[in-house]
Amino acid sequence: MKIIDIINESNVIDLKGPQGNAYFLLGTAKKLAKDLNLDYDKIQKEMTACNYDNLVDVFKKYFGEYVDVRENEGGIPRLNKYNIYTTKSKDGDFQAWQGEKHLGTFKTIQDLDKFLNNALNSGKIKPQE
Repeated sequence: MKIIDIINESNVIDLKGPQGNAYFLLGTAKKLAKDLNLDYDKIQKEMTACNYDNLVDVFKKYFGEYVDVRENEGGIPRLNKYNIYTTKSKDGDFQAWQGEKHLGTFKTIQDLDKFLNNALNSGKIKPQE
């Protein structure tokens, strides 16, 4: 499979769209690592060691020569009016973020859901402009 077949016709990943999803980037990294004979396990561990900005930076470090990664200003894509996104580490913990602010680590998706519902309903998390 050619690299161009993995991404799209122009080898562009637009982080503002669906391709900006962390799981899409990890899946693309896996396919590209295989094509380029790179150690995906090492790359995945490095990509998931921190937050979304780190994930993108590591992706660009390994694959930026082959893929044009287009970011919006500020790095993290605006996903919703609260600018909240979540990640899941390799060890299974869930992380919640509001922009670059880490909101917490959770063992289960139910714990994460409970936290977010309580924080939103109580007004502790407010929309970001």
